[in-house]
Amino acid sequence: MEKTKQFSIEYGDTQTISIPELVKEMNDLGVQAYGVQTALGVDILTNWLEICPDGFYFLRRENNLAGYLYAMPISQSEYQASLNPQYDERTLFKNEYGSERIRKPYTHYLFSSLVVAPQFQEITAASLILRFAFLKRVIQWRDINSDVFISAQALSRKGELCAESFLMKKVGKTLNNWIIYNAVLSGDDLKSLECSMQKRIIERSSPNVFTFEDAH
Repeated sequence: MEKTKQFSIEYGDTQTISIPELVKEMNDLGVQAYGVQTALGVDILTNWLEICPDGFYFLRRENNLAGYLYAMPISQSEYQASLNPQYDERTLFKNEYGSERIRKPYTHYLFSSLVVAPQFQEITAASLILRFAFLKRVIQWRDINSDVFISAQALSRKGELCAESFLMKKVGKTLNNWIIYNAVLSGDDLKSLECSMQKRIIERSSPNVFTFEDAH
């Protein structure tokens, strides 16, 4: 866990909270942010947490869930499928690629969602803190001899901006009119993103909100 003076980042692979309790928190916040129709739901979140906890990042304030991000390490085959207009992320781990075992180092990711509680969206760097936590692990877990490949589907302008913050470009649309993004990031790209995100967090945060002393 990486602590700040008001927020803490926790990781799916080191969680001490039970999966049912954690999924309820995430689903409640997802419904609040997206509505029932677009929130992934309890069954899918439970399945993903059980199969691939490495993809989950949680932002807490005073032990309450303030936001979360999930960006799943996936196979190269799944990544290629995710760029297809017919792709539906809800089939992740249940489709023909689901039996492919993904092990570190990770080179391919599906950036699925970033949710921040409404009261923290405009007045803090909460979204940036979550994205920075993800980026740090991408760098930590990468194969130094390979680029990193990230895909995403964006429904809202905020989703588009989130994808673009990782240098992703528009490459098409899904059948449901979601915008498909992807990026191929070199080691230099990742280091540049790391520096720029850290600078933006510092600019948006007062000293009593966020520090980098434990963010290694």
